[in-house]
Amino acid sequence: METESTNVCKMCYMNISPKAKKCPYCQHFQNKWSMVVFHPLFAVIPMVIVFAAMGTMFQTTFSEGEPFSLHSNAVSAVETKMVFGVSGCEHQSPTVAILGKIQNDSPVSWEDVKIEATFFDEDGTLIDATQKEKYSFMVASKDASTFKLSFKREFPEEQYDSFKVRIISAKDEKKRF
Repeated sequence: METESTNVCKMCYMNISPKAKKCPYCQHFQNKWSMVVFHPLFAVIPMVIVFAAMGTMFQTTFSEGEPFSLHSNAVSAVETKMVFGVSGCEHQSPTVAILGKIQNDSPVSWEDVKIEATFFDEDGTLIDATQKEKYSFMVASKDASTFKLSFKREFPEEQYDSFKVRIISAKDEKKRF
């Protein structure tokens, strides 16, 4: 009669099959490799890594980038001038335009730059204003870009004595969505 050889469980000392990786009585792993491979953390750690990677990708994808308010002092309109003209062939609508450059001294490249121009008479009274977001201006970091604000004027050319141009907002060029 053949007797089957048995091993003794290292935890509960019961006789178990030599092929058993885990004791059927106390559920204790019989060797260290089995203990590592079949341990619940062995399955949880890769899932944590995957979720962390997905979180990083999600944050990067939907990031708004640098807020413009932190860099607004480093972005300004320079070399600006006011010009008058007539647009269109039929109606000969009088226009006023501001030409200039947007100087970006910040470390961030900006896009969708929104520009505002305000116009004053000789007494310094506000007489007209415009904002431009129709075009997608892009200003690279430590660089300048030209712009033109043009619109139908409401008053005679003589009333437009002075103007101010300011950058209202912009979006980080590296933002995703």
